[in-house]
Amino acid sequence: MHANGMLNGHSQRRPQQRGQALIEWLIVCLPLICLGSLLVEVSDWHMTRQRLALAAQRATTLASLEGGQTYRIMQALEQLLPADLRDTLEVCVTDPINELMHDFKDEKLSRKLGFAVIRHDHLADQHRHWVAKGWPQGIGPRSRRDISQANRLNVRVVLNHQPASPWIRFFLPTIRIQSNHQAVMQSHRRHDESGCLRRQR
Repeated sequence: MHANGMLNGHSQRRPQQRGQALIEWLIVCLPLICLGSLLVEVSDWHMTRQRLALAAQRATTLASLEGGQTYRIMQALEQLLPADLRDTLEVCVTDPINELMHDFKDEKLSRKLGFAVIRHDHLADQHRHWVAKGWPQGIGPRSRRDISQANRLNVRVVLNHQPASPWIRFFLPTIRIQSNHQAVMQSHRRHDESGCLRRQR
């Protein structure tokens, strides 16, 4: 009887010991799993940001050759971005284009082309013209920029990217990655009313 009682006591303690061991294992492993997931996510974020930056800079440069319009940047990005980065994407030209056009629109060239443009060449002559007109340092009264700044295309690209790790996705469904770029205009800058364009997968 005494031996049977000891066996019963041991058999009752084994499930408890297994359950306690499982809890201890979870306590130790969960932080390690979370840390590993976080390291994977940081690495993925860094690589994604680099890939986005390379594509966005190239798209900005291509747009500078074709009038600097937002839709052209979006078109280029759709071709340049890898398929796994074609998530929700927003492209914005951050320059105050209406004010720039008011200050620096080339009337003669715009009439010739049939649409409003800021001339991208002869910047030194243009600068002297605006200074002679009475604008201090050639700075336009509305845009608060000079002709050289008016010929710099400034772009912001925002990607809402899904995290790589399911552990991170549980707490953070999307990660916002922003990339800012600039290119000197290599063509006459066209008027652009769109400002920002958004594309969803």
